[in-house]
Amino acid sequence: MKNAISKRTFLIAGTSLLTLQVAACSPKKDDASKSAEKLREEPDFGGVKEVYVEAEGRGGTPEEAIDNAILNAAKQVNGAQTESLSENLKVAGTISVGNQSIDYSGQRFTDLVATRSGGVITQFKIIEAPKEGFAFPGGDTSSKWRVRIGANVAKYQASADSKRPRVIVATPRSSTGSYALGNGSRSAEEVGNAIREQINTSLSQTNRFTVLDTSVARELDAEADRLASGNVNATDTARLGQRLAADLLIIPTIERMEYIRSSRQLRMADRELVSYSGGATLAFKVVNATTGQLVLSERYSNGFPSTEPTTLGARVDGLSASAKSIGEMTQKFVAALMQKTFPLSVIKLDGADVVIGQGGSLVRSGNRYRAVLLGDMMKDPQTGQNLGRTESDFGTVVITRVDTNLSYGRLENAPALSQAFQPGLVELRDSVGVTAPETAQGGDATPAVKPRNSSKAAPSQSTNSEHPVPAAPSKSSDKDW
Repeated sequence: MKNAISKRTFLIAGTSLLTLQVAACSPKKDDASKSAEKLREEPDFGGVKEVYVEAEGRGGTPEEAIDNAILNAAKQVNGAQTESLSENLKVAGTISVGNQSIDYSGQRFTDLVATRSGGVITQFKIIEAPKEGFAFPGGDTSSKWRVRIGANVAKYQASADSKRPRVIVATPRSSTGSYALGNGSRSAEEVGNAIREQINTSLSQTNRFTVLDTSVARELDAEADRLASGNVNATDTARLGQRLAADLLIIPTIERMEYIRSSRQLRMADRELVSYSGGATLAFKVVNATTGQLVLSERYSNGFPSTEPTTLGARVDGLSASAKSIGEMTQKFVAALMQKTFPLSVIKLDGADVVIGQGGSLVRSGNRYRAVLLGDMMKDPQTGQNLGRTESDFGTVVITRVDTNLSYGRLENAPALSQAFQPGLVELRDSVGVTAPETAQGGDATPAVKPRNSSKAAPSQSTNSEHPVPAAPSKSSDKDW
C-alpha cells in the first residue's frame, strides 16, 4: 500500500514538474511565433470577410419591416452597392404560403434570406421577435411595425495595394502596320506589346503604383460572369463590382522605328554596296483619366549603330537593336514619371550610411545621385499654388546594394546636418554617373549625422572612413539609365 502511494505521489510530482517545464517553455514559443508574425506578413490580395451588424427596420407589416431591416444591415456594410438588393430580396412575399408560416428564428428562414440576398447576408437572427416588440406606438400606420435584427454581411476587403495611384498603359499608337529592322521586320502590334510590357513591369517594381492590365479584360469579364451565375460560393458574389478604375492613363506613341538597308550597285565591279542606319523615337503622355488633364509629356530618341558601306554582305540584328532601344527609352520615361510623383527618398540616415525607400530595376548598384535637403514650402502669390519645397545640395549618394523594395548607399561630401533627421528630409535627384563601389578611389565619406552604433552599421558594404570616395563624377548621359 505504501509502495502504491509512493508511486502515485511520484507520478503526480513528475507530472507537475513536467507541466511546469511545459508552461515555462510555452511563453518562449509564443514570443517566437509573435516575432515571426511581425517580421513577415501574409500576401494581401484582398478577399471577402463577414461583418456583424445590427439594424432596425420598419414597415406596414412584420415581413416588410424585416425586409427593410435586412436592407439597412447590408447598407451599413456595403453602402450604395446594395441598392439592387431591395428589388431582389422580397423576403416579405415568401414568408407565408397558404396556412404555413416560416419561423423567423429558424434555419429555414436564415437560408431563405441568404438565398434571396445573393449571399450578401450569410447569418441572420431576430433580436426583437414580433410577439415581443413589433408594435410601434404612434406614428404613420405605414410604418407602425418595427423589428431589430443581427446579421453577418459579406464585404469585400480590398488589398492595401489598391489604395495606390492606379495606372493603365494604353495600346501604343502607331502610324504604320510594321517596321523594317535590318534584315527582318516587326509588326506594330509586336513593338507596341513590348513597350507596354516594359512599362507595366517597371511600374509594378516601383511599389508606388497599382498597374491595371487591360490586356486580360476578356478573362476578367468571364470571371465576373461566373460569379454572377450562382455557381460559386454565395459570399463570393461580394466580389462583383469591385474592379478598379484608373487614375492615370499612359499613352505611348511610336513616332519612329526603323533600321533601313541602303544599297547601291557598283557597275564596274558588278557588286552591291550595302549599309544600315536608323533609330527609334518614342513619345509618352500621362493623362488624368477622370479630367483629361495632361500630367507629363516626354519624348526620347535613340540611334541604332550605323554600318559602313560594304560589298561583303553586311547583316545587322535589327530585332535585338530595337528591343534594347525600347528598354532604354521606357526606363527613362518611368524614371521621369517617378521623379515627378515619387522621387527617391532617404528613409534612414546613420552616419554616412543611407537607406532609400525604393528598389527594383530603376535603382542600380554603383549609380551616383545628387542629394538635396528639402526646406520650406513655397507658394505662388498670384495663383496660390504650392510650388514645392526649397532644395539645397547635400552631397551625393552612391548606391551599394539594391533589393526589391529598398536600396542601400553611402552619402559622400555632405555638410553636417543642422537639424534632426526625419524620413523624407533628403531626396535624390538626377544621376551624376556610375561608379563601382568596390573599386572606388578618392576622398572620404563624411557622416552627415553621428552613427547611433558603429558596430551595427546600416546594410551598406562600406564604413565611414575606410572606403575612399570615387573620382570626380562623370557627366550624365543616356547610358546612366
